[in-house]
Amino acid sequence: MTKESCSNCGESTYGMVMLTDGVDQTRLLCNRCHNEEMADLMGVDNYNDFKETYQTKDSSGKLRNFYIQKRLFPLGVKWNAYENKNGKVLEEGYQFLIYAKLEENPKFSLQRLLNKINKGLSVKYIKQKRFDGQVMYTLLHDKLVGRIEWDDDFNGQIPKVIIDGKAYTWNQVGKMLMSYEGWNLKLEITEEGED
Repeated sequence: MTKESCSNCGESTYGMVMLTDGVDQTRLLCNRCHNEEMADLMGVDNYNDFKETYQTKDSSGKLRNFYIQKRLFPLGVKWNAYENKNGKVLEEGYQFLIYAKLEENPKFSLQRLLNKINKGLSVKYIKQKRFDGQVMYTLLHDKLVGRIEWDDDFNGQIPKVIIDGKAYTWNQVGKMLMSYEGWNLKLEITEEGED
């Protein structure tokens, strides 16, 4: 995720929204400016009353920092949590997302997002260990949970997978699976907001 400048306020930030009007005029808006425009259009007044940062520990006791983003849309609200370090969003870090209805109390929506973060950080799926000078990865629960991301090394032809807030190549995932040779495999893809 890269920083870009807002067409309205000029702020340089992450996660811009691209708006196009009917005449092919395109504007990049920061989340604040986008939410202000959407709130005016939809008559929403409680769109910016939340804390934008959250800190919690993962299952190994490591402190994780998150940037919280709330984005209004005509059909609802999208809440994102992006892991960050030193104020910079980690593209290969943890990310969590929930959707909420416009009429849902924002405090309840935010709490659902925080619960999802805590639940997601409570389980590790990969254990790294060294054996004879080589790094080996094993699956802790015979299961992998993560997200699919673009891999520049393969020009988007082969994905990288983010598991436990860390990027793994498809080759690394394949090596992890080879300890299960002969077993059955079930691959399940879910939408970004689902658990």
